[in-house]
Amino acid sequence: MPDSLGGGLSTAVLLFVAVAAAVTDLRQRRIPNSITITGTLLGLLLAALGGGAAFLQALGGAGIGLAIGMVCFALGILGGGDAKLLMAFGALMGMARLPGALLVSGALGGVVALVFAIRKGVIVPALLGTGRILVRMVGFGRGQPAPVSVSKAVGEVPYGLAISAGSVFWWFFGGAL
Repeated sequence: MPDSLGGGLSTAVLLFVAVAAAVTDLRQRRIPNSITITGTLLGLLLAALGGGAAFLQALGGAGIGLAIGMVCFALGILGGGDAKLLMAFGALMGMARLPGALLVSGALGGVVALVFAIRKGVIVPALLGTGRILVRMVGFGRGQPAPVSVSKAVGEVPYGLAISAGSVFWWFFGGAL
């Protein structure tokens, strides 16, 4: 159970951002700035109310979330809204809690992509795209042409759903694991 960064109010904001992002991504295959930027600003504001250390945790979490999201965006793994959603959850969770949420979200994202690839009958192109991305990541972007986006092979995968579900799971159960 969450223990800092505004307690119940932070939980309410996190749940609101998660539900809004997941529903919007499922319906429209995009996550608007109104959700991601508002979530980030509210996370930072609530942390600031908790004092300097809490604010620095939230600011660091937002920065780490955005940095990881932008790398994934540049590699064609995530969309821009997904990258900014990681920033919002980083601000709400702080640096200490964000890594667990990222791991759970990544695992769920793989499951979501696999389900979408199977449903659309494009599992082979999706796996090939994933292989290209992994080769590019291992080579730090050198020696390989830009990868074909896994999302394009599957269709627009709603990774916002996985990011939201993973973050909510980690928010409530991460301390118990």
